[in-house]
Amino acid sequence: PVPAAERKLAYLTLRELVTSDQRPAAPPAATVAAALVGQRVVLESVVEAAGARFVVAEAKPWVVAEVTPNTTITVEEPAAAWDAIRVMAFDDTCPRERSTLFDKYVAPFFRARPGALVGEGYEFARDKIRFRVVGVRPESQRRVRKVVSASTEIVVARETLPRRSLLHHVRMVPYLDTVEQFPEVDGTREAVMSSFLLEKSLAIQPDDDIHWCGTRWRVLATDPEEGGGATENTMLHTDGFPVESCRKCSRISAYTCEEQGCGIPLCVHHHTKMDGEPRCIDHGPSAC
Repeated sequence: PVPAAERKLAYLTLRELVTSDQRPAAPPAATVAAALVGQRVVLESVVEAAGARFVVAEAKPWVVAEVTPNTTITVEEPAAAWDAIRVMAFDDTCPRERSTLFDKYVAPFFRARPGALVGEGYEFARDKIRFRVVGVRPESQRRVRKVVSASTEIVVARETLPRRSLLHHVRMVPYLDTVEQFPEVDGTREAVMSSFLLEKSLAIQPDDDIHWCGTRWRVLATDPEEGGGATENTMLHTDGFPVESCRKCSRISAYTCEEQGCGIPLCVHHHTKMDGEPRCIDHGPSAC
């Protein structure tokens, strides 16, 4: 592994943070880049440059590293903020004294992650207490994600969510085309991903894909078999060969084109058969 003091950033994606709808135009990416050269940043940290504040949305490598003149920097427009969100704790982790949920757990979580994109169904954890966002305002489709800003009203319900299945073990491996973005530094992959799963309080099941910091992971198996939520006692296993994604889409590959000189990975939707052997569309019967 490269020593911590020598790590350099290959690329960096910044999302601007704003506190109101009235804001000046975002500074040019080149101006931001020049102001950050020499600084050491890490994923989800907040940086100031050219009179604006940004959250580090993506980074390679994902650990603390230095911005250099060769770092590719992308500046994203600020994400919209929710007017209000409603949060509920899971019953199996909720403390008896529920009046402290907002001040001790929920507010500190969102203060530490000002650029986190959340929506209805988003789950997170703070000091082993697990929560789910159960409502948003304005009402929106489940897949819509926005930030929780300083002006967002956060309502913590006194009711709790029922206990759910908890994971004893989970086995997952990275996709081959993203594994280089997850080097073995600052601890093992198991330790880092265990921390990530616990913090996000993710409910996962076999065949799920998990995206984090430019990497993608495939859940191969869980105990119990139907899946569940990660806890501090969940044992994570990441040994095994990386899986490949289909060259034509992002699904997991199931075949390899047998045409001589090809060999690209293919999913069940993007392969065909010729003489009983799998072929890609370019080398299948229709291409003959």
